[in-house]
Amino acid sequence: MTQTAQQIREKLSAPFNDHEVEWMVNRKGINNDRLWVEVVPYITNRAVQHRLDEVLGLDGWKNEFKDGQGGQICGLSIKVGNTWVTKWDGASYTDFEPLKGALSSAMKRASVQLGIGRYLHLVKPVFVECQRISDRNECTENYVTFKYAESDNQYTILSAQWASPSLPAWAMPISDISPYVADINSAKTETELKKAFSTAIKCAEAQDSDVFRHDIKAAKEQRMSEIKQAKQKTQRESLERFEKWFAKKLEQLQKEPNEAVLDMTYTQLLQELKGQCKSLSLDISEYQNQLQAEKAATITKIQGA
Repeated sequence: MTQTAQQIREKLSAPFNDHEVEWMVNRKGINNDRLWVEVVPYITNRAVQHRLDEVLGLDGWKNEFKDGQGGQICGLSIKVGNTWVTKWDGASYTDFEPLKGALSSAMKRASVQLGIGRYLHLVKPVFVECQRISDRNECTENYVTFKYAESDNQYTILSAQWASPSLPAWAMPISDISPYVADINSAKTETELKKAFSTAIKCAEAQDSDVFRHDIKAAKEQRMSEIKQAKQKTQRESLERFEKWFAKKLEQLQKEPNEAVLDMTYTQLLQELKGQCKSLSLDISEYQNQLQAEKAATITKIQGA
């Protein structure tokens, strides 16, 4: 049965299993004699070819290369129905095996334009601490070297190894988005919702699923509405409590027996009012005017007694 363009896109862009993804050093350094690397995930050209064979068959794709300035340009074509669709990209010659490296990198970059492994760009770099070893023969993980400055003009090459990290759960193949929707639905604040949505939408992008995207965005909008309603309710209740508190304080002001006590109560109440208005994000001017008016009325009453 002929596959549609949508079906081909979804299959090509599907996430790879953890063991199919490799990691490469993006940065490295030494901090207080501790060796570290910053690594990023990538897929090999073999994995790209396997995905193309798996989705399109041996006769459903082809590649071609052209010389570019300082590198190679790859045209990667896939057959969609009776039409060939081609994406082009290029890469520079590498220090090790220059031609092979450029060909491989150019094809991988072209494959990203077809959706293969594109989601890996959403994965943040991971810092990994390295273990010192004597030389490459001792290495059981990923090998890396560091140039350690013993003095201004003297350097030592240090050998080390680092263990490949695991991909985040959202970057793995899944068939059920419900755990991510549940995290969105359980968010208590807008900050929590933003964090849950960020992870969930990465998962949807990794799966390249329009259904997942729709469900996640719908869940976010619904939960955002609920959080805002709850926030408004809390604000109304807080305002009601404040209004009752303020009314009682005004009554207290009215009962003061003399101006000295009145001034002391007024000063204390004004400080409390400032704190209350600040915590509730209220404009203090209206309440301060009421307070001043009540104080003036009380003074008049005291003086007329």
